[in-house]
Amino acid sequence: MPFFNCILFIITFFSFAQACAQSAGTDSLRRVLAEEKRAQRDTAYVNHLNRLAGSFQFTHLDSVVYYSELARSEASAINYLKGKVEAARLLAGVLLTRGDFKQLINLTTSQRLEIENTDLLYEKALMDQYTGTAYSMLGNYRTGLPFLINARDAYRQLNVSGYRLVQNLNNIGVSYLKLNKFEEALDIFLELDSLSGEKRPPISIPVNMAIVYYNLGKYSLAKAQCYRTLDYPADSVDMRGFGFSYATLGQIYRAEGNTLKAITSFETSISIFDELGNIGEQVASYAGLSSLHLDMRDIGKARQYAGIALEKADKGGALDQRQLALKTNYDLYRSIGEFKKALEFFEAYKTVSDSLKNTELSEEIGHLTAEYEFNERKNQLILEQRGRDLENLSALNTQKWIIYISFFILVFSVIILSIVYRGYKIKKRNSELLEEKSHQIKKQAEVLKETNDVKNRLLSIISHDLRSPLNSL
Repeated sequence: MPFFNCILFIITFFSFAQACAQSAGTDSLRRVLAEEKRAQRDTAYVNHLNRLAGSFQFTHLDSVVYYSELARSEASAINYLKGKVEAARLLAGVLLTRGDFKQLINLTTSQRLEIENTDLLYEKALMDQYTGTAYSMLGNYRTGLPFLINARDAYRQLNVSGYRLVQNLNNIGVSYLKLNKFEEALDIFLELDSLSGEKRPPISIPVNMAIVYYNLGKYSLAKAQCYRTLDYPADSVDMRGFGFSYATLGQIYRAEGNTLKAITSFETSISIFDELGNIGEQVASYAGLSSLHLDMRDIGKARQYAGIALEKADKGGALDQRQLALKTNYDLYRSIGEFKKALEFFEAYKTVSDSLKNTELSEEIGHLTAEYEFNERKNQLILEQRGRDLENLSALNTQKWIIYISFFILVFSVIILSIVYRGYKIKKRNSELLEEKSHQIKKQAEVLKETNDVKNRLLSIISHDLRSPLNSL
């Protein structure tokens, strides 16, 4: 009985340990399967919300915001990054349309950091493109350019073509142009031109190429691009392209000494921008006309156009346009010897120039701040990821220990069972030997008893035989 109790105890103990391990594994598997099943349902719901938001993209922006925000919230709850990025893309489109560039930057940079350590390369490119575009729209080209370049490199790696790539390259080209990096800008615009193939490219491409060629001193190529622009049908393009082309032609003709054509080109540019209501864009042409008449020593008209240029700049121009108008007036009055007025315009010009430098400095500070915040957030995400990895590693180690312990219990139980079984076999063999000896002793006792009985009968007979003769005597 003790042997069977021992075996029963070992089997029960091993079964309990195995059941615990299986129970832990089964519960974990059930949780995983339940989460996967729920995630499949929830991802389908998120995708449905994103499709709803997309359906209102060109009709009702408030609905896009509502459904995309809802989709982002649901995607965050189940850690569905792809759905969350798609919702962020839809929301970014609304913010870009509404001109809310700062909020757009906050949205796209935070979303970009969230997917930093994933393989969602296309989604990363989208967020970078929106971020770079927003910085460009704020005039912070230096900060936005690296994001746009990152997006371009990702698109090329993924062989993305079409509207997204063209839009990205155009933003890069304009950024280079605004930063006076004309060689780099030319490379981009030439690539854009080649992407159009046999189709006519957007009018902005030859316009920008003309401006780049002019700044590089390649006047014949610049004029070719201007005439190429003017060959576009007027009823199907943005008329500002014509205005910029005529203004560029005016600058080229002035540099070449063709005064009449320069005046005609500047006046045509002014007429186009005046018709479009673009006050600020007329400043460069009025400044050009003033410089032309100054070259011709027509001081009256030079004063007139310089004054109009300053008036237009004050009314609707940007800082750089006001700077150009002030510089034109300073050069004019300095040339004709009116040094008091020249000094006034120079001081105003210096103030605007300092403001522009401060703006550039602010942009540089903003660029460094953005990089710092981006790297800080990136490091934070890396630390969070490491924490999750450590938790997963701890859970994996726990499972390993459960397996190791179960294996040890199995081996230990087999060893104990082997020892007990061997003891049982030895005991059984000894018992059999003892029973065999007992049987032999019993047989010997029976033989001795029979021998003793024979002896007693023999003695009894002999005693009887001896008594009979003695009695007869």
